[in-house]
Amino acid sequence: MIIKVCGLKFKQNVLDISALDINMVGYNFYAPSQRYVEGPLPEIPTNIKKVGVFVNTTIDDIKHKTIFYKLDFAQLHGDEDVSYVVEVKKFIPVIKVFRIDENFDPKVLNTFEFCDFFLFDTATKQFGGSGSKFDWTILNTYDIQVPFLLSGGIGPEDLDGIKNIRHPKLVGVDINSKFEISPGLKDVEKVKSFVDDMKIYYPVRNPQSLKGRPNTSLPIEDLISPLGVGDKQEVNDEVKPTRNPQSLKGRPNTSPTIEDVISPLGVGGKQEVSDVFGRPF
Repeated sequence: MIIKVCGLKFKQNVLDISALDINMVGYNFYAPSQRYVEGPLPEIPTNIKKVGVFVNTTIDDIKHKTIFYKLDFAQLHGDEDVSYVVEVKKFIPVIKVFRIDENFDPKVLNTFEFCDFFLFDTATKQFGGSGSKFDWTILNTYDIQVPFLLSGGIGPEDLDGIKNIRHPKLVGVDINSKFEISPGLKDVEKVKSFVDDMKIYYPVRNPQSLKGRPNTSLPIEDLISPLGVGDKQEVNDEVKPTRNPQSLKGRPNTSPTIEDVISPLGVGGKQEVSDVFGRPF
């Protein structure tokens, strides 16, 4: 499960939060926000992805901040249309935010399926960070084809509520105001406790992500060519019903099942989460 901590703005706090077992940090570049970021920020481990949060800004602004802050994703939190998002995606991966209320039409999701991630947040005037929840379980009824993160008032007490979302495309959570001492300043211990609990509640793989995978649990050796890793098989080579022990040279001694070698989002699809981060969640 991806854990994104959004709305960081203070240098030491950025470093302290980045020392935790998280996957993304979010920097808010929406000027009216209390969490608005200006000036340089410290370097953080490269395995933690940096997300720039933008609201109805210019594409040149996103380009400039992508270079200056070495961003990995642009999170578009405003009313950006398809043509705008297409232009942004030409130079940086995109997280498109959808603000949910009783008037939201899920059919709009179909027109943005080229995005790398969706993020569902509560519809408010301040474009996020309100601490307000929407009815998360409504996501179970949506036909969502893109991996998505849940946002909108997530607090330390919400682990059970998150588990009620059964959608196979749920891959992470975005936390913010419920973990703050003041706007932009996160309570490191509170975040750490939540992260630790999430790792217990959500081990490496969400069982829902196995939907559509083969039911077989063959040992990995049965999925590897009888000639072993890295070798080619000539057309005239005879494939024996038994395996030459020499072909096992260089293989791991363990025998993980097929589930252990498939990305957590399953077979197929446009982009696996492990393609972006280099490791599964």
